[in-house]
Amino acid sequence: ILLLHTTNHLAYQTSKFHQSTCYRHHHVGARPTTLLLSKKKNQVTLNSAITDSAFVQKRLSLSDAEMDRVCTNRNNVLFSPGVERIESTLNDMESKLKLSEAELKRVVLLHPAVISYNFDNNIYPTLMAIRDYLDLNDREVKKVFLKQPAIIGLSFEKNTQPTLRDLKHHLGMSRSELRKAVLSAPRVLTQNFHNNTKPTLNAVQSYLGLSMDEMRKMVS
Repeated sequence: ILLLHTTNHLAYQTSKFHQSTCYRHHHVGARPTTLLLSKKKNQVTLNSAITDSAFVQKRLSLSDAEMDRVCTNRNNVLFSPGVERIESTLNDMESKLKLSEAELKRVVLLHPAVISYNFDNNIYPTLMAIRDYLDLNDREVKKVFLKQPAIIGLSFEKNTQPTLRDLKHHLGMSRSELRKAVLSAPRVLTQNFHNNTKPTLNAVQSYLGLSMDEMRKMVS
């Protein structure tokens, strides 16, 4: 695998760049695009990326500006899972999670990498693990996913569960209080407890002079 930084010069040389919304922004701008290309099959991967991006834009009715956000998200690395995979993932999210077109679009704009995931192998198991751990109903799982779709990019066992466990222990929360805290601020699911959540809690507690009991009530 080769990380290839393409410049405007390459954009001009490659005629198919002009057919792709993903590259339009970079063709007229100064910022280089970073593509994840196969060392032996650069052109095949490039063509696939263009086909994928065209499908996503049409499927979700994205504007050029929105498409640029999808293509340049996550350090400008462009993923090319293939139209069949993307279509399957989008359809499954829409039907199995009961997402509207607007909600599906929101999820992709917030976390573009979702289009490269397999619903049955990645998305669904993660959401169900969170549901079972927090005793959420389907409506609440959907609410958490819509607010923080990046949760599906994390391992539940290695990331999410330890975060929830440490938060619960630190504040002496009941399972019900932890559940309320997550529903109120789903972002906590994607943050490392010791590097992010704990320092923030400690700073707030110190600044406001709150007891641990008061902190727990405030959070939940």
